[in-house]
Amino acid sequence: LKVMNELNITIAQNPRLPWSDKFAIFRTDSAIKPFIRQEEEGVKMKAIAEGSELEFRHDKHEYGVDTWRNVGYGFWQHACQVKLIKS
Repeated sequence: LKVMNELNITIAQNPRLPWSDKFAIFRTDSAIKPFIRQEEEGVKMKAIAEGSELEFRHDKHEYGVDTWRNVGYGFWQHACQVKLIKS
């Protein structure tokens, strides 16, 4: 994560994007965002651990997370994709 103070730009790498010659720019300084993130329920940890039948029979513990979330497009005009071109 790198912040360029002169232009107020934050760069964040996402390894899940397969792009090698382009990147996305999002304007996030206005009240209207390019994406809307909704969180209906917060994160709740679940565990089947010490004293459980699973531990007694199989010597295992299971852990999980329960949450309700969604992401959607907001004002998509505040997003653009830039392609790098060799000259």
